[in-house]
Amino acid sequence: MNKKAIAAAMSVAALAATLAGCSGGGDAAGAGANSTNCTNKIVHADAPKVSVWAWYPNMATVVDNFNNSH
Repeated sequence: MNKKAIAAAMSVAALAATLAGCSGGGDAAGAGANSTNCTNKIVHADAPKVSVWAWYPNMATVVDNFNNSH
C-alpha cells in the first residue's frame, strides 16, 4: 500500500472509532437524569433542563451559581 492509502485507512478507522464511542446507546442512557435526583434549588421552573455529565466535589455550588446567573 502507498502512504496515501494507509493515511486514508487510518483516518477512516479513527473516525469510526470516534463515532462508535459517541453513540447514543439507547433510551435507558438518560433514565437517571430527572428532576427527582436534583437537590439544587430550581430558580426558574420554566428554564430549560441541562444535564451535566461530570463529577466535581463542589458541583452543587457550581449549579446554584449557574442557575442564579441564567
